[in-house]
Amino acid sequence: MQLIPNKSRKIALYCLAILPTLVLGAIIVAKWQSTPRHNGISADTWFYSFEHDKLHSIDAFKKMGVKALPFLSKKLAASDRDCYVACRICGGAFKSTHIEIPALKATLMKDNSRNVGTVLAAYHAAREIGMAIDLEDFTKLVKKNAGIRAAELTTARLDAANSPFTPDMLRDELLNTNEPSSLRLAAFQRLQISSNALDCSTLESLSLDDDPAIQRTAISKLMIAENTADCKDDLDAVISQIFHHSNAQIQNYLLSCIRRTEKLSVHCNDVCNLLEKSSDPDLQINCLIALLALSPEPREVQATIKSLLVSPDLDERVRREIERRTSKTTVQK
Repeated sequence: MQLIPNKSRKIALYCLAILPTLVLGAIIVAKWQSTPRHNGISADTWFYSFEHDKLHSIDAFKKMGVKALPFLSKKLAASDRDCYVACRICGGAFKSTHIEIPALKATLMKDNSRNVGTVLAAYHAAREIGMAIDLEDFTKLVKKNAGIRAAELTTARLDAANSPFTPDMLRDELLNTNEPSSLRLAAFQRLQISSNALDCSTLESLSLDDDPAIQRTAISKLMIAENTADCKDDLDAVISQIFHHSNAQIQNYLLSCIRRTEKLSVHCNDVCNLLEKSSDPDLQINCLIALLALSPEPREVQATIKSLLVSPDLDERVRREIERRTSKTTVQK
């Protein structure tokens, strides 16, 4: 048997010794070459720089483009923190590109283990990218995530014109009295007056809502709709009900809406009754100012003022205002 010379054996042992190092080096080089880079800096480094330098991090991924999507997709499937950052980067780097990112959609639609903040970040990203969201999927999202409802209705940076909210969904949101006032009001402001989504009957009902902000908006829309949607009878019914059965804040608002319109003459008796029955001096004075501006002055106004002046419960501020304004009117005549 021929023995291997010592020199050859040493070379063989040396090669065996350095082989793992060579393999490891080859793997590192291959990984380095396959990892997207910008300005010689790896996607991983740019990713974790997001915390302290959001603009440059997003810009780097924007420059890397679709080559960075496999890397970001892995991050979307990682921890909540990494997933959240990946959502933010996707939304900024691929804004308005309308590309589909399956891992982002999976985070949004299927991953029930994610916290609410991460799912909300995924939704913002999907909307900013312009990813198509199926109406059925969106309905599920809205039901399970109040944050998404709030974001879609109240966040200015989301394009309201392309909102997945249909008029019927907005109407349901508006009529849900268990929702926060801000969300109901946001839904209300997006709805246009139409025979389907926001008819006169609905506006009449909302004008008597328990939420003052909803009431004011409904009254304003109902006054606009009087001429465009044949809501005259509904508006007259609302005015009478509010002047007889509502709080002073809303009564003052309604009075300010009608004081320079023909509605003031139509509802002169209602305002006279409010002037006489109200216990709020500011409201009484506002009623008085509105009624004395009518020309010619209706008899009902004169009779109401006479009745007030002999009342022992009349507030002194109101009494002085009546005397000042009636004496001024007499002088002018």
